[in-house]
Amino acid sequence: MDASSAQIRQRLILIAAIVIGGIVITVRSERSSSDLKGFHAVWVANWQQPSVENRPDPEDPYAPSFYVLFAPLGALPLWGAALVIYLINIGCAWGILRLTIGLLNLPPPDYAQLWIPVVGVAPFFLGTLSLGQNTLILMCLVLGAYAFARQGREFRGGCLIGLATAIKVYPVLFLVPFALRLRWKVCAGFLATIVFVAGGLGTLFLDYETNVGWYHSWGRFVSRADQDRLEDPAYPRSMRCTARYNNQAVHAVLARVMMDVPAKWYGDRFQVNLLKCDAATWRRTRTGATLFFAGLGIAALCGLRLNRRRQWPRLLPVAETVGGISRDARELGMVCSWFFLISPMVWTHYLVWAFFPLACVVRQRPHRPRMAMFILGAWFAAEFLIGSKFSRAIGVNLWAGLLLFGWFAAPALHAMMMRFVNFQRHRDDGPIPLSKRSGDKIKRRAA
Repeated sequence: MDASSAQIRQRLILIAAIVIGGIVITVRSERSSSDLKGFHAVWVANWQQPSVENRPDPEDPYAPSFYVLFAPLGALPLWGAALVIYLINIGCAWGILRLTIGLLNLPPPDYAQLWIPVVGVAPFFLGTLSLGQNTLILMCLVLGAYAFARQGREFRGGCLIGLATAIKVYPVLFLVPFALRLRWKVCAGFLATIVFVAGGLGTLFLDYETNVGWYHSWGRFVSRADQDRLEDPAYPRSMRCTARYNNQAVHAVLARVMMDVPAKWYGDRFQVNLLKCDAATWRRTRTGATLFFAGLGIAALCGLRLNRRRQWPRLLPVAETVGGISRDARELGMVCSWFFLISPMVWTHYLVWAFFPLACVVRQRPHRPRMAMFILGAWFAAEFLIGSKFSRAIGVNLWAGLLLFGWFAAPALHAMMMRFVNFQRHRDDGPIPLSKRSGDKIKRRAA
């Protein structure tokens, strides 16, 4: 009775917190500004009369498919749409926990390990709820895709990645591991979903000409520079996002650190530049850093693919058969941290994606909670105690993402390097004699 009553009490507390959070979010949506307000204005306009002119901003980075998928919420008032998005986000948060448990093979006694990543992303989780953002929806779709692929239902997994990409473009990165492994069913499901949402639903809701015109306008924005401020370092040109202090993208961080670009702090401006470089040097460094991170991620994924025997160095000492994690989970954790380094816009609500990589780290080091607690303490010290304004201005979240990516990438790159070294040795020493090879096979069979 004591255990059951404690569980009932915990569930009542959780339900009360969800209800109170829903009330706060809906009231806040009416009284203060949020991303959801801008989304809802476009949903309402297109629900009443679809038109290319109903785009919220010529520099809006969202694809038209996002507004098509959520257009029915335009029939609701703002508080109603806020409540629906809040409930969807809560359901997706529960789904993320359940999918993480399945992907990491966590038995019930080890569920408590997840408190460390939960605490680590808690501020960004609350920020996502208050802004009405869709990061939790995307995470749930991506984790569900990997869970489907792991079960052999690859086409369904590709459909979920395609649906996430239709909402926001950057989840297409999670298709890269499947493409490198030539898992064509996943790619087919992805393409089928994109064609269905962008072509079928878009044409059905907007009509053909409006749909094509909207995509043409969005594609022109993504592929071309703004003619009004060519090469202005104060507005880094990738998606034309500004140098605000909480923009953790590579180009924005380098602009604040390398140049005399003032970071915005709710109307005030402050300087954080440590180097003084000209615009041409900044552009070369920005492009080089982005290409380097992109190539590093692809090389690490290839190394993870080539390492079929899973002979990992001591950095990842736990074997898969003894409480470790699968290769699919390693790939997912790697891509979650990789996109921090190459995403064109990384605001703080994007950092919810750190949940799964942190869960992987804790799963691999279950008997060292002090190290994880130290990392979390340093994270929160940089976020709050030292000063969020300055620490984010110099890109503390970006460099933390780089370290997190290195945790997954270093073993994979090491495996690739060792395969290359062994190949060179084999080529220099010549082929192994047939008698020796047959003898080795006999020994292995006897063993």
